[in-house]
Amino acid sequence: MANLRSIDMLVVDDLFDMHGGYVLNFSDRTFATFFAEELNIDIDEPRYSAQGSSKAKRLRYFLQMVDKATAARTLTSLWEYRELMRERGQEEKVKNAHGRFLQLIAKLEGTGAKPTDITPKPAFDRAKFAELLASLMELANLAPNQRGLWRVQRTRCVQMA
Repeated sequence: MANLRSIDMLVVDDLFDMHGGYVLNFSDRTFATFFAEELNIDIDEPRYSAQGSSKAKRLRYFLQMVDKATAARTLTSLWEYRELMRERGQEEKVKNAHGRFLQLIAKLEGTGAKPTDITPKPAFDRAKFAELLASLMELANLAPNQRGLWRVQRTRCVQMA
């Protein structure tokens, strides 16, 4: 069982526009066809209608009853369909939709790490940068003969005495 929490189901509801019993822009026929072609699942099977016959109720029940891998595969297929519809001019209605989707999939697949477990690698080593800047500024304050003169010889640099 996927055991999606109520909060997770609210995310699913928002991502796939499941308010009012609908799922995205599917009709009953296209919903069944999508599940058959994309997932090889008969979503019209009576057991998925245990909590009601609307597309949203069947999908919610289905996600609760199947294993986590199947739930993740289903949500990923629905996400791909959703993104295709958005490319055709539908605007994004859910704030940080892609991030919320990825969190949900990571939770289902068991790959998600808790935010406290992750220490992000800094993009810049600010201490090293400050050290290099200070060294450069020291060089700039030296007289030209103390800095040294350099001339380029074909493929190598040679310091002149």
